[in-house]
Amino acid sequence: MHLRSRNLPRPSASSPLDNRAPPMANASQVPDLEGLHHEMPFATTNMGSAMLAMDLGWMGPNYSISTACATSNFCILNAANHIIRGEADMMLCGGSDAVIIPIGLGGFVACRALSQRNSDPAKASRPWDINRDGFVMGEGAGVLLLEELDHAKKRGANIYAEFLGGSFTCDAYHMTEPHPEGTGVVLCIEKALAQSGASREDVNYINAHATSTPAGDLKEYQALIRCFWSEP
Repeated sequence: MHLRSRNLPRPSASSPLDNRAPPMANASQVPDLEGLHHEMPFATTNMGSAMLAMDLGWMGPNYSISTACATSNFCILNAANHIIRGEADMMLCGGSDAVIIPIGLGGFVACRALSQRNSDPAKASRPWDINRDGFVMGEGAGVLLLEELDHAKKRGANIYAEFLGGSFTCDAYHMTEPHPEGTGVVLCIEKALAQSGASREDVNYINAHATSTPAGDLKEYQALIRCFWSEP
């Protein structure tokens, strides 16, 4: 598809875009064309995992997932399902986040999700606290190696945990606000317990989202109580 209008002069590699373009484009420069043939491949989200696969010679399922805060959980469950279906013996899965950049900080500021007390660590990012006012931005990464049980035993692998099951759901409610009834969270927990064959009494640790936001913590707490609380 040819997108350049025949009525507009083509900008050179070092000239500003035509002044008839939108204001945002006026402030831009046409990128240097040298090395541009690498730009499109490396702009795709799966290029990191693809490069790793090329280094290691891994030819199994290989793709990247982007589902905001749930991304790594999606990766783990997808990887487990590939092994369960017999499509792979081992899967490397995980995620990374590096959002301390202007657009990342600006977006969360606009959502009013960040704590206003960064200078006081004792008061900043306090999940479940009555005076919580948001979280503090951070960056990090984590990776798990999942493996079919018999395959792991044959090679004498150190086994640290067993994956029993999981689930995906969607609130289908709002871009940033949780569902008032916590419907999506409750449904996800119930389906995960059913798939894993576990009862709520079997659960002794919950790795909560707990963003320390006023609305998010409240709805998540209500959903957890609904799923796990038992009257004495």
